Amino acid sequence: MTMDEIFASAPGVLNELTREFARRGNEEYIKDQESQATACFFLAIRSASLLAGMARLLMPEARDSIKVLMRGFLESRDLLMTFRFDDQGMRNKIGIWFKGDVGTTWKAEHTRCEGYLDMLGYKGSEFEEMEPDNNARASYPLRQPELRILRDVMGR
Repeated sequence: MTMDEIFASAPGVLNELTREFARRGNEEYIKDQESQATACFFLAIRSASLLAGMARLLMPEARDSIKVLMRGFLESRDLLMTFRFDDQGMRNKIGIWFKGDVGTTWKAEHTRCEGYLDMLGYKGSEFEEMEPDNNARASYPLRQPELRILRDVMGR
């Protein structure tokens, strides 16, 4: 498979991923609107949406905009990786995130994520600390777009 073929198939793959995230996210949302799984699916849906938007920003006249979108994607990815840790401390952090008390709940635990990926054999994942940017945060108040995507995909 050539790179051109991979690039040509990317929108279809991303669309299918978004549909599956929405399907599974809806199942989890129905069970518990503020569960760890629900939070992870909201972030996965947000990440897929941001990736879809990036393609549109590769045009020369919009290229500067991709930095903001890329930052939002990386923060969502890092927070999703952090929210996957299954312990009481993480469940408490997710509870605060759902309440909208953003504080430090939007901030991924990069050291913990890197340690986990190193343990799996993926050394050098390079999760990096980023300066806070209120416009790109994956905070709970931003979940409304994810819900809209979920409703659109699920036909609700």
